Amino acid sequence: MAYWVSGYHEGGIREGETAVALNPNNSLAHAQLGCSLGFSGTEYHARAIEHSNQAIRLGPRDIWVHLPHSHLGLYAIMAGRY
Repeated sequence: MAYWVSGYHEGGIREGETAVALNPNNSLAHAQLGCSLGFSGTEYHARAIEHSNQAIRLGPRDIWVHLPHSHLGLYAIMAGRY
C-alpha cells in the first residue's frame, strides 16, 4: 500500500505478487496487487482486472470489497471505456 501511495508502482507490484504467492486466497492481497497494476498504466489493466475480480470472488462480504469494485470502474475510465 505504501508503494502505491508514494507512486512507486513497481514496488507495489512486486510486493503484491509476493503476497498473492504466499496466500493466493487472500482477497486483500489480490485487491492491492490489482490496484498497483491498474495505476501503473493501461498495459497492465488486463492483469489488474483479473486480480480485482479475484479479490471480489474471494471476499464478496469483505469490508474492503468496495476497493476492487471502484478500481474496475477507474480502469474502464482510464482506458476510455465509458
